[in-house]
Amino acid sequence: EIQFGVLAPEEIKNMSVVHVQYPDTMDETRTKPREGGLNDPLLGTTDRQYKCKTCNNDMNNCPGHFGHIELAKPVYHPGFINKTKKILEMVCHQCSKLLCDENNDEQFAQALRLRDPKA
Repeated sequence: EIQFGVLAPEEIKNMSVVHVQYPDTMDETRTKPREGGLNDPLLGTTDRQYKCKTCNNDMNNCPGHFGHIELAKPVYHPGFINKTKKILEMVCHQCSKLLCDENNDEQFAQALRLRDPKA
Protein backbone atom coordinates (compact mmCIF):
# COMPACT_ATOMS: atom_id res chain seq x y z
CA GLU A 1 0.00 0.00 0.00
CA ILE A 2 1.33 3.40 -0.93
CA GLN A 3 0.13 6.50 0.82
CA PHE A 4 1.20 10.08 0.41
CA GLY A 5 -0.26 13.39 1.33
CA VAL A 6 0.42 16.98 2.16
CA LEU A 7 0.40 18.74 5.47
CA ALA A 8 -2.85 20.41 6.44
CA PRO A 9 -2.71 24.19 7.01
CA GLU A 10 -3.06 23.60 10.76
CA GLU A 11 -0.09 21.19 10.75
CA ILE A 12 2.04 23.73 8.90
CA LYS A 13 1.13 26.45 11.41
CA ASN A 14 1.91 24.09 14.32
CA MET A 15 5.38 23.39 12.88
CA SER A 16 5.99 27.07 12.14
CA VAL A 17 8.17 29.13 14.47
CA VAL A 18 7.14 32.49 12.99
CA HIS A 19 4.35 34.09 10.98
CA VAL A 20 6.21 35.94 8.20
CA GLN A 21 4.33 39.19 7.62
CA TYR A 22 6.84 41.45 5.86
CA PRO A 23 8.74 41.05 2.58
CA ASP A 24 11.79 42.74 4.10
CA THR A 25 14.88 40.77 5.01
CA MET A 26 16.59 43.44 7.14
CA ASP A 27 15.33 46.00 9.66
CA GLU A 28 15.18 49.76 9.00
CA THR A 29 18.81 50.24 10.02
CA ARG A 30 19.91 47.45 7.64
CA THR A 31 22.09 46.02 10.42
CA LYS A 32 20.08 43.00 11.54
CA PRO A 33 17.32 40.69 10.25
CA ARG A 34 13.78 42.07 10.51
CA GLU A 35 11.52 40.28 12.97
CA GLY A 36 8.46 39.01 11.12
CA GLY A 37 10.39 39.31 7.85
CA LEU A 38 11.86 36.75 5.46
CA ASN A 39 15.07 36.47 7.53
CA ASP A 40 13.41 36.52 10.97
CA PRO A 41 15.96 35.37 13.58
CA LEU A 42 13.55 32.57 14.63
CA LEU A 43 14.05 30.90 11.23
CA GLY A 44 17.77 30.44 11.81
CA THR A 45 20.84 32.51 11.05
CA THR A 46 23.03 33.04 8.03
CA ASP A 47 25.39 35.42 9.82
CA ARG A 48 28.28 34.37 12.06
CA GLN A 49 27.63 37.18 14.54
CA TYR A 50 24.07 36.07 15.33
CA LYS A 51 22.67 32.96 17.02
CA CYS A 52 19.35 31.41 16.10
CA LYS A 53 16.56 32.68 18.34
CA THR A 54 14.78 29.30 18.19
CA CYS A 55 17.54 26.80 19.05
CA ASN A 56 20.31 29.21 20.15
CA ASN A 57 22.84 27.55 17.80
CA ASP A 58 25.27 29.34 15.52
CA MET A 59 24.94 29.24 11.73
CA ASN A 60 27.00 26.04 11.45
CA ASN A 61 24.84 24.06 13.89
CA CYS A 62 21.33 25.45 13.36
CA PRO A 63 19.35 23.28 10.92
CA GLY A 64 16.96 26.13 10.08
CA HIS A 65 13.31 26.32 11.08
CA PHE A 66 9.98 26.64 9.26
CA GLY A 67 7.89 29.78 9.12
CA HIS A 68 4.60 30.40 7.37
CA ILE A 69 3.03 33.12 5.25
CA GLU A 70 -0.74 33.66 5.24
CA LEU A 71 -2.01 33.82 1.65
CA ALA A 72 -5.40 35.04 0.47
CA LYS A 73 -5.95 31.94 -1.69
CA PRO A 74 -4.39 28.48 -1.95
CA VAL A 75 -1.27 28.26 -4.11
CA TYR A 76 0.04 25.04 -5.62
CA HIS A 77 3.73 24.41 -6.16
CA PRO A 78 4.20 23.29 -9.80
CA GLY A 79 6.99 20.90 -8.78
CA PHE A 80 4.62 19.17 -6.39
CA ILE A 81 1.99 18.76 -9.09
CA ASN A 82 4.54 17.21 -11.47
CA LYS A 83 5.77 14.76 -8.80
CA THR A 84 2.20 13.76 -7.93
CA LYS A 85 1.41 13.14 -11.60
CA LYS A 86 4.55 11.02 -11.97
CA ILE A 87 3.66 8.92 -8.92
CA LEU A 88 0.10 8.39 -10.15
CA GLU A 89 1.43 7.28 -13.54
CA MET A 90 3.64 4.63 -11.88
CA VAL A 91 0.78 2.85 -10.11
CA CYS A 92 -1.95 0.66 -11.62
CA HIS A 93 -5.31 2.17 -10.68
CA GLN A 94 -7.00 -1.26 -10.80
CA CYS A 95 -4.69 -3.40 -8.63
CA SER A 96 -2.29 -0.82 -7.07
CA LYS A 97 0.82 -2.60 -8.38
CA LEU A 98 3.82 -0.61 -9.52
CA LEU A 99 3.91 -0.14 -13.29
CA CYS A 100 7.56 -0.63 -14.13
CA ASP A 101 9.89 -3.13 -15.70
CA GLU A 102 11.75 -5.08 -13.01
CA ASN A 103 14.59 -5.54 -15.52
CA ASN A 104 15.08 -1.78 -15.76
CA ASP A 105 17.17 -1.33 -12.61
CA GLU A 106 16.93 2.46 -12.34
CA GLN A 107 13.19 2.61 -13.01
CA PHE A 108 12.51 -0.25 -10.59
CA ALA A 109 14.72 1.29 -7.88
CA GLN A 110 12.87 4.58 -8.29
CA ALA A 111 9.52 2.80 -7.94
CA LEU A 112 10.70 0.98 -4.81
CA ARG A 113 11.74 4.29 -3.26
CA LEU A 114 8.10 5.33 -3.58
CA ARG A 115 7.16 2.40 -1.36
CA ASP A 116 10.06 2.81 1.05
CA PRO A 117 12.05 6.06 0.76
CA LYS A 118 14.89 4.48 2.78
CA ALA A 119 15.35 1.63 0.25
